[in-house]
Amino acid sequence: MPPRDVQPFLPSLAAAKRHGIKLPSTKPTEQNRYAALVLDVELQIRETWSEVQRFDAEDSRTIHRSRTDTTREPGPWREGQMASVHRTLRDRVRVDHHFDKRLSYEDVVTPKELATQPNLRALDSALDALFAGRPMPAPLRCVDLTPKARGGGYRASMTQREPVFHGYSFGKGLSEAKKRVDGLLRRGHPMGGRIDVFAVPLLWLRYARADGDFDDMVVFSDGEGQLRGFVGGPIDDGE
Repeated sequence: MPPRDVQPFLPSLAAAKRHGIKLPSTKPTEQNRYAALVLDVELQIRETWSEVQRFDAEDSRTIHRSRTDTTREPGPWREGQMASVHRTLRDRVRVDHHFDKRLSYEDVVTPKELATQPNLRALDSALDALFAGRPMPAPLRCVDLTPKARGGGYRASMTQREPVFHGYSFGKGLSEAKKRVDGLLRRGHPMGGRIDVFAVPLLWLRYARADGDFDDMVVFSDGEGQLRGFVGGPIDDGE
C-alpha cells in the first residue's frame, strides 16, 4: 500500500466520486494508471572554446592569465567569462575561453499514450499551466527513476522493469523527459545545480461509444489534495 502522505494524490474511481467529479452513469470500459513528470531544473553550465592569436612581445599582459566575472545575482550561481592565455609558439598564443551561465528549465511531460489521443491533445497544456513553475508537494518527488532488473541470476541482465510511481506508469513520457534533460546537459559542462523530478498521477478513464470510438476523461490531483477531472470528449451523461 502507498504511504499515507502519498494517498491523497493518487486518483481512483471511488475517490473521484467522493470529490464530486461528474462521471458518466455507465462504468468505464478501461481504467489506465499513468503519471506525468514535472521537471524543475537549475544548472550552472560552462561553455569552453579556444582561439589562436598573434603574440605581441611588447605587451606582457598577453601572457598572463586574465579573468573577468560578471555576477548577476547573489548565491552560488556565477555568470561571466574567464579567459586563460597560454603561449604556444614564438608569435602565437592559444586563448581558452570559459563562460559560465545559469540554465533554468521547468516543464511538464505527459505520457505520449495520452498526449497523442485526439480527445486529449489539450491535456498537456492544461497540466503545464497548472504545475510548471509552482512548488510541488514533497510526497510526489521521484527519488529513483532507474530501471530495475527483473528476476535474478543471469536472466536479470536480460529484462528490466521500468520505474513506476506507486502503480502509475510513466509510459513513454519517461524517455521523453530524459531526452529533454540530456539536451540541457549537452549545452556545456555541468558545474553544479539540481534536477528535481515530480510525478502527477493520472487516472485515464475510457468509455466505449456505440460507434466503436471512446470518450476520454482524466482524473488527477491539483497538487493540494483536490481531484480534478479533464474531459477530452463529449461526455455529458453524468450522474
